Amino acid sequence: MSDSSRSPIEDSRDQRPALPILRAFLAGDDVVAIMQPRMHEVTCLGATHLYQRRASCCRIYLRPHNELCASCPLVSHEEHVDRNLAWMKTQLTRGNGPRAGHG
Repeated sequence: MSDSSRSPIEDSRDQRPALPILRAFLAGDDVVAIMQPRMHEVTCLGATHLYQRRASCCRIYLRPHNELCASCPLVSHEEHVDRNLAWMKTQLTRGNGPRAGHG
């Protein structure tokens, strides 16, 4: 399929069209809606991807040789963006782009 015939949701370089779908899926007044992750956009080298800030900390940083995750709510928004941007740069400059499910 050529790039010009792809729908925005099929364009892996721009994940923003998925945001309303995610919000609708998690909408409600139950614990799932309350605990849903907050999404933010990061753009790098012409690609815009969505990343999450989780609603609660997994506490993996308490294990030896670990640190706070990029999606941890204990990390500042600026740190989230910096970590996500660094991840995107490594993936986009690998030559084959980001792999699904990573970052």
